[in-house]
Amino acid sequence: MFIIVLVWSLLALCSAYAAVMGGTVGKIGAALNVGATVATLLASQAGPWSETHYPVLIVDLLLMFALYALALKSQVYWPIWAAGFHMITITGHAATVIMPDFKSSLYYTFNGMWAIFVQMAMVWGITMDRFYLPKEH
Repeated sequence: MFIIVLVWSLLALCSAYAAVMGGTVGKIGAALNVGATVATLLASQAGPWSETHYPVLIVDLLLMFALYALALKSQVYWPIWAAGFHMITITGHAATVIMPDFKSSLYYTFNGMWAIFVQMAMVWGITMDRFYLPKEH
């Protein structure tokens, strides 16, 4: 129960920070993270984690494409890092397709943990962008 509260609290705090301090790109990134988290929660109910979880894979692919598009359109750097960390999640899904004898708890944990790195890249990147990028007038 503690981990669930911690993850949702981290999502809320990071997304709020991004929405307030990150400008338009931060608002979009926060919306993408919250939307993908809720969609993943719903999609994860669709089947067991003992095999490749295709509903969650679809959500993760959609988030990957959205982060990539955000990185291409943005003048800030954090979306590139967020997309890179999320690509590791996609790699975790691909590994289960290639090697079906995986441990389901490892699959679930591996894919879930990279969401924390995406959120931290967003917060750290927005903070660094505020200090080092020229201010818009």
